[in-house]
Amino acid sequence: MESLKSRNRFVKVICTVFVFFFVSVAWVFFRAESVTDAIYILRETAYAFKSPGILLKNCIGLIDFKLAMAFVAICILGVYDYLSLKFDVISKLAVTKPIIKYSVYIILVWIILLFMPGTGTNEFVYFQF
Repeated sequence: MESLKSRNRFVKVICTVFVFFFVSVAWVFFRAESVTDAIYILRETAYAFKSPGILLKNCIGLIDFKLAMAFVAICILGVYDYLSLKFDVISKLAVTKPIIKYSVYIILVWIILLFMPGTGTNEFVYFQF
C-alpha cells in the first residue's frame, strides 16, 4: 500500500512538471512576434541550459560575486530549514550568548546589504511589454 502511495505521489510530481513545461513553452509562442522568434527563443534557452554558467551569467545576469553570495544565502536558508526541523531556531537564538546572537544578526544584515540593488533607476518591468 505504501509503494502505491509513493508511486501516485511520483506520478503527480511528473505530471506537474510536464504541465509547467508545456505552459512555459506555450507562453513563449504566445508572447513572441512570430513563430521564428519563438523557435529562436526556445533554441537559445535550451543552449543556455547546456551550460549552467551561461544561464547564470547571461540570462539571469549574475556576476561571479553575486552568484557566490546567492549560493551562500541558499546554503544559509538550507541550514536554517534543516535546524528548524530539529528545534525552534528563533527561540534558541534568543537565549544564546549576546556575542553569538549579535554576530548572527550582523552577518544577516551584511548579506541583505550586499544583495540590495544600486541607487540607479531601473525601468519598471511591465513598461517593457
